[in-house]
Amino acid sequence: MRDAQTRAGRAWARTGVGAALLATALAGCAGDAEPERRPTLAEQFPLTAICPPVAVRIGTELIQVFAGGREGDPAALRYQASFTGVGRDCAPASGATAITVTATGRVIEGIAGAGTLGTVTLPVRIETERGGAVVSSVVRPVAVTFAPGQSSVTWSLPPEVLAVPDAEAATPHSVFVGFDVPVL
Repeated sequence: MRDAQTRAGRAWARTGVGAALLATALAGCAGDAEPERRPTLAEQFPLTAICPPVAVRIGTELIQVFAGGREGDPAALRYQASFTGVGRDCAPASGATAITVTATGRVIEGIAGAGTLGTVTLPVRIETERGGAVVSSVVRPVAVTFAPGQSSVTWSLPPEVLAVPDAEAATPHSVFVGFDVPVL
């Protein structure tokens, strides 16, 4: 009797499994219902902006201004300026990556400029390179004002926004800042 019950149970299980498979197969053929749309990979994993490194270009990190054309004479130094920091932030923009570049620094008066500087203008250059070639370059003047009695002043470059087209984003870029001075 036990064998009969076991055979009957197996037959019932086979019939139940078979019916479930048949119902599932037929459900796919029923009507004009469209299959559920699956999100694309781009929708599942949205593109984040590729943010290139930013650095101060070697040889442009310091600017010294001398009085009376006496280059290199410490007694003729009116002022010198340097960078204390650079930064960048990137965000996807329509068809491009927007790179916001910032820079900060300090200006120190020299012997020939002591107490007479007032406002000085620093020429700050921002360059984008791809594969060692300059893609874009712009010079932004940064005005720095010395109050009476100040011998050093900090300065900051207003945020500069650069755009790298998406078609070029796959090739590594670099961003450089520095003073617009001849590199020796």
